[in-house]
Amino acid sequence: MDYGISNIIGHEKPIRFLNELFVNDRIPSGLLFYGQKNIGKRFVAISFAASVLCRDYSYFTGGRAGINGINQIAENPPALSLFEEENSKDSGNEEPGGHKTTDAKALSGYFCGKCPSCKGVLNGTNQNLIIVEPAGNSIKIEKINQVNSLLSLTPAFEGHRFVIIDDAQAMNPNAMNALLKILEEPPDKTVFILISSNINSLLPTIISRCSLLAFKPIPDEVLFGAFKAELTETADDILTVYSRLAKGSYSNFEKFASGQYFETRKRVLTLIFNEPFYGNSALLGYDMSDEFNRVLKNSNEKNKDKDNENKVELFEIFLFILRDIYIYRMTKNGKLLYNIDICKDIEKFIKDSKITPQRLLNMIELTAEYIDKTGYNLNKTIGMDAYFSDLLAQNILR
Repeated sequence: MDYGISNIIGHEKPIRFLNELFVNDRIPSGLLFYGQKNIGKRFVAISFAASVLCRDYSYFTGGRAGINGINQIAENPPALSLFEEENSKDSGNEEPGGHKTTDAKALSGYFCGKCPSCKGVLNGTNQNLIIVEPAGNSIKIEKINQVNSLLSLTPAFEGHRFVIIDDAQAMNPNAMNALLKILEEPPDKTVFILISSNINSLLPTIISRCSLLAFKPIPDEVLFGAFKAELTETADDILTVYSRLAKGSYSNFEKFASGQYFETRKRVLTLIFNEPFYGNSALLGYDMSDEFNRVLKNSNEKNKDKDNENKVELFEIFLFILRDIYIYRMTKNGKLLYNIDICKDIEKFIKDSKITPQRLLNMIELTAEYIDKTGYNLNKTIGMDAYFSDLLAQNILR
């Protein structure tokens, strides 16, 4: 894993802000990264912490990032540099996000990956970097108290200490109040980075003690360009579909690209474009349930060596296709589709089936509900049976 912060695509504005905090030695005790889920906030947070903690950079600058550090870097850049000389517009390599770096070496950030601090980040033993995340669906007060106890100990390295709280909105009220007490009088050189996809769930008093940094979804064209360079043998139309399905997330793109999306989608399309929307049999839903279970089984067998989060989920594929059918049914604009490569098939299906917008909406809502229910942990066979039984009960398939 390379935590070089300058390698990160699509978040130039937040990274530039963090860079200014870094080089001017003005890192606050509280930072709040907020924005859509799975768009890189956690990775940026860890990369920023790792860059600040990197001993290679700290040694080079005498342990302090500031004006002197900027001048030293500009005159004699270290092997791995976070610093981005914005005044040099005629030189450098253009990154996927459109900004330039002055030196090829600057692409890796300050994260050397070799010093004791960087090695500790990589293997999870760096005492100056504490990462808190939900256990199940929540973060309880015991976890925050544990962090407080760790902060009372002398760390392995001098300088900053970072506490990254991922999915901060998952803190229960007691945990939030415990964190608030720490933020009111934070230990010296300790930086809390809260990561949230829903800051409205956080206490206003916690928000007020943090510098807010908004993260936006990565544009489709940036995702496309970044992966085009890596997946040179993948057709452009396939990369376009992945870019749209990813919804601004680098990790989502990787999930689709490493899975069996198109192969599984083909089976789902066969089901949708043939029986479910045309038949009237009361047994149709159960027949369809059995077929969906076979599709799921085939998909899982081909991905049995990968974690669940890397598999393309059947409900999700079904939802994407229903969404595209609805969008095209209402707008006749193929450019708005996720699965843009099957626009003509969708157009033909809508014409032949004469499916109503309300029926599509009912199916979309029910599918989204079951995605939320399963959490990708529910027994899939039971989930499928219940799903199609509900479809029949609501007369969606009739």
